[in-house]
Amino acid sequence: MSPDTAPSRSLGAPGTTRPGLLRRLAALVYDALLLFSLLFAATVPVLVVNGGQAIGPDQPLFTAYLL
Repeated sequence: MSPDTAPSRSLGAPGTTRPGLLRRLAALVYDALLLFSLLFAATVPVLVVNGGQAIGPDQPLFTAYLL
């Protein structure tokens, strides 16, 4: 194989660099915030049905619903 046809080990486009640790951590925090807002929005209908009362920790159905 000539160097021009050898498989490239780069996963991105030519000339790009891999993101650093700070950018990866920022993406992790951003994804966690999105997940938190999704879980919060999924809890609102349950609270409405429950009359605004807190859902106890002994409710496995609610935990399964959130999963």
